[in-house]
Amino acid sequence: MLIDFVLFPGRFEGACATLRELNLDQNKFTELPSYIGRASPHLYYLTFQNNQIRDLPTEFTSLHNLREINFSFNKFTSIPACLYELPVLEILLAQDNKIESIDVDGLKRLPRLATLNLDNNNIAQCPPELGFLPLV
Repeated sequence: MLIDFVLFPGRFEGACATLRELNLDQNKFTELPSYIGRASPHLYYLTFQNNQIRDLPTEFTSLHNLREINFSFNKFTSIPACLYELPVLEILLAQDNKIESIDVDGLKRLPRLATLNLDNNNIAQCPPELGFLPLV
């Protein structure tokens, strides 16, 4: 589904209030609008793989019900800090980006994390502390 946030911002923002799943895969997005974070209290699944996105708006910290996020095949150089604030995040898929390092302290703040995929990134070293994460 191709969504033009510029042409239909009000209509899409209004729809966010009832969204539970959002698939924005395979578009040419370079960023996502901040209102997705502010206006989507029930969102539990978000995927936007195969885009050109480098970071997420800080408003995504408000996605308190988000259980799964897939931002594979984008241009992230790190896991966005806003994701470390999501208390029920279980699945984080970030393969095929440009991620350079793993923030173990950030990942420790995700008590329900069960799946972490960082395949095919630019990670030079895997921190040993990663092995001590209490993955569910």
